[in-house]
Amino acid sequence: MTYLFDAKYRIADRQNGVDTPPDDAINQMHRYRDAIYYQEHGSETLKKEVIGGYILFPGDGEPDDVAMARFQKSIEEVNIGAFPLRPKDLRNRQLLEDFIVQLIGKDTENILDDSIPQKGLYYTSEEPKDAVYMILTLDEQVNEDVASILEGKASQIMMGKKGLEEAKDIQSIRYIAPIKPGAHIEGYYRVSQARLKRIDDAAYPIRILFDVKDWVKLKTPAKYGLVKYAYRGHCKTRDEFFTHCKNNPAIDEQ
Repeated sequence: MTYLFDAKYRIADRQNGVDTPPDDAINQMHRYRDAIYYQEHGSETLKKEVIGGYILFPGDGEPDDVAMARFQKSIEEVNIGAFPLRPKDLRNRQLLEDFIVQLIGKDTENILDDSIPQKGLYYTSEEPKDAVYMILTLDEQVNEDVASILEGKASQIMMGKKGLEEAKDIQSIRYIAPIKPGAHIEGYYRVSQARLKRIDDAAYPIRILFDVKDWVKLKTPAKYGLVKYAYRGHCKTRDEFFTHCKNNPAIDEQ
């Protein structure tokens, strides 16, 4: 688990007697937290580890007022915020010291229970309330046996060069419903893990590889529509996915 602390030597404004950090610095911490991945040595599994990000800036103000400032309250809400840190300012430094002490004093399980998951990231192996279902048009250039995938016999599915929706974190994808042009949604797989895979392609050498299992066949195949939009993965919540399948049955015309 990683906590990011980034020093910024700027003050944006002073509100209600309290100096505030630059908005762009706070926004940058959101981007850092959502974009940083790591891989363990010897493993291709892609993971996210950053729990929170915080700006350290030369702010000033009465400690009671600082504690009520937006940049402090947001730490409780989204684990992103700021701490004033100035030489010889021992009063406001206490906010940072108390925060670090409570982290050190907690065991891992309690830290995870109290943490606010970042975009698309769940810190436990339990099924998230809104598991993401991805409708994916199979790229035949990187998936050799498309027929087996569509029949529910695959153990791996690789994404094509289109990649994934920028708004989604690949670790949030819990199910994949594979399709191909001219075909319908026949069923879906459970995703066991997602990782990066290097392939022999000069233009797009890094792809996303999903290990899949537990094929579930739909009682009635579902129409999708313009499958070209699903080359980069069309993500839906569980309710959205099954509502779509229910409202778009692929029934052969007699």
